[in-house]
Amino acid sequence: ALEEAARSAGAGTLSVIARVTVPLLRPAIVNSAVLIFALCLEILGIPLFVGAPSNINFYASYLYNTWNNSLTPDPPAVSAGAVLLLIVVSLLLVVRARLSGQQRRFVSVAARRGATATPLDLGRWRWPAAVILGAFIGITSVIPLAGLILMSFVRALTTLEAPWRLLTAYNWTTVATDPTLRRAFLDSLLIAVAGGAVTVLLVTAATLIAHRSRFPLRRVLAPALVYPRAVPGIILGVGFFWAYLMFTPAALVRNNLWGEAIALCVRN
Repeated sequence: ALEEAARSAGAGTLSVIARVTVPLLRPAIVNSAVLIFALCLEILGIPLFVGAPSNINFYASYLYNTWNNSLTPDPPAVSAGAVLLLIVVSLLLVVRARLSGQQRRFVSVAARRGATATPLDLGRWRWPAAVILGAFIGITSVIPLAGLILMSFVRALTTLEAPWRLLTAYNWTTVATDPTLRRAFLDSLLIAVAGGAVTVLLVTAATLIAHRSRFPLRRVLAPALVYPRAVPGIILGVGFFWAYLMFTPAALVRNNLWGEAIALCVRN
């Protein structure tokens, strides 16, 4: 309704986006930007697979390698590096709170009954935008997935020989018969199902307390729940390692799936 009101007042498409749509989306944009920033700091899998062959390190992969693959592992130094990253993320969350402000300022509650969202009229930019979007999806999704699937069906992926000459079912046979991989899959499935259910129940309870109770600390529940998600996973991993190692009651969950489940529930 606000967009239509702006158009009726003579605003063009870009003006509507800049002065109506984006301002209303500011809390969502800020929250997404903070989370993406934190997730980029914690990325581990991609640097290990893609960056390691070229000796390219990121913060999380450096900490992981120093802890796990170094000739002289140095857990205290890794912990210090993790604390430094924790400080950065904590300051970032403070900035996020300042930028978001009172979120109710960005909520429109007086929409006209029956109003529908009107598609943006891109005019002559319609087809160039479609080509750019198609290329983006192809480069970021289709090509990597196609390469991954093709690699699983060949002995080796090389430009020196046609892939259909290297087809094999050995890779899939190995996956299907490897007992270690089967156990790993079952562990992951158990954590995903049971841990996911418990996490959702806990968050539901916390949400009800935060929005439907008079609990004195209800206003700090939302930031407290966001914090473990925004903190890079490698920091939580180091923290839980020391917690399970130093506190006697934690010995009960130190080397079993319960310890993994607790850490992952807190994380997610």
